[in-house]
Amino acid sequence: MAYDGTVQTCNVQALVRAHVASGTLPAELHSSAHSLRDTAVKHLTLDSSRCGRGPWSVTNSTLVAPSGDQHDYVSYGTYEWPCNAECNTTMFKHCGDWWRKPAWWGNKTWPPPCNRTSGLPYIPHDGYGSPYGHYDTECLIAMKEAVQPLALAAWVFQNATFGDAAARVLRVWFLDPATKMNPNLEYSSLQPGAGGSCGGIIATSFRWNVQLYDAVALLANCCCLSHGDNTRKSPWTGSDAEGFAAWTRAYLTWLLTSGKGMAESRSHNNHGTWYSVNTLAQSLLLGNQSLANGLAHDLYNDKPSGLTYQILASGQMPHETARADSVNYCTMNMQGLMALATVSEHTSQGSRLWSWVNATSSTGSIRRALDFLLPFATGEKEWPYSQASGDTSAWLSLAPLLRQAALVYNEPAYEQHIASLPWPAGAWPQQWLGDVSQLLWPNVSLTV
Repeated sequence: MAYDGTVQTCNVQALVRAHVASGTLPAELHSSAHSLRDTAVKHLTLDSSRCGRGPWSVTNSTLVAPSGDQHDYVSYGTYEWPCNAECNTTMFKHCGDWWRKPAWWGNKTWPPPCNRTSGLPYIPHDGYGSPYGHYDTECLIAMKEAVQPLALAAWVFQNATFGDAAARVLRVWFLDPATKMNPNLEYSSLQPGAGGSCGGIIATSFRWNVQLYDAVALLANCCCLSHGDNTRKSPWTGSDAEGFAAWTRAYLTWLLTSGKGMAESRSHNNHGTWYSVNTLAQSLLLGNQSLANGLAHDLYNDKPSGLTYQILASGQMPHETARADSVNYCTMNMQGLMALATVSEHTSQGSRLWSWVNATSSTGSIRRALDFLLPFATGEKEWPYSQASGDTSAWLSLAPLLRQAALVYNEPAYEQHIASLPWPAGAWPQQWLGDVSQLLWPNVSLTV
């Protein structure tokens, strides 16, 4: 691989690994380390509630892309329903926003003309996830949810069993000729009766983000101990690395040059954020520093997915607060913005993105966006935007971001706010102490 360790936190994780190996891991990190190992052990079964038993492959789907190629990833849009469908009160507690026009619909007629007999075209009901056409999506998520902890545990604990399991899953999805996914998303987020959109790229840009590529790099740099013959080796071979690089290079080319890829790059919301995270991570994995530098530089050049269009001076993210489940989308974009700043540190832009605002200060910064959300997340203020599902547990995803912010901005107050997030009864502080973020962003001194 092109870098040692991971895109995000290779130096810190190297220190964590050294302390684990020497038996000197600080007591504050024991719960997180145990949780990581337990999670990895659970994933050894490759049994997913999302997609059955792995390893997973797009070729197992009964839904075939319009191309007729079983290797093409195919899915319907997350919120796409037959146009004659009404809100299912068994599935959803709140149906009042079912016919609310999606924020991204623009000036087009809503609802659009509908064939009441066929139910075509499918149309989006924002906030109401549909059960149609998501097999490949669920398997894609299951694949990444298994690979990430297995690879991290293999690297931290130098454990070949974890590494071999992660490598096996990756080979089936990306490398084996009989099962591998084609490196494009031409048929993601299909809208039956009306074609498709670039929006399906979020399936990989958000679900994989940096973490998938970190996992591959960790496996490549893992000198894992095999308990069978007491030897050390990497579970990810040179042939694996070459094959994955070829797949990633082809996919990155598609993202940068295809009509759907270029359209996604112009998205003003979380789609644009995560697109940038994904393409930057891929560039770094491939060792294409020049491309990574250019992509990071574009974030400051009035690019639609850049901060100029994302964050108001107040810190509000208007494209996310306009969504039906706006808490989910604000926190999702916040994760993306901080991942983007983290990955950008590995480019010629350095740490600039963490504090950047435009020349006239008419836009907000990443820090302002986090500060805007914080009083709502801690219950100090009531959230004034739509949350159709009524579920605000997404605020908990700010916990690792607050830890990271405390370290990046040298502001301990961010860490102190973590306790005020809406933790389930009895979950604080155990749930947070067991979070893997404790290993990724430890707030204790680590030296060797």
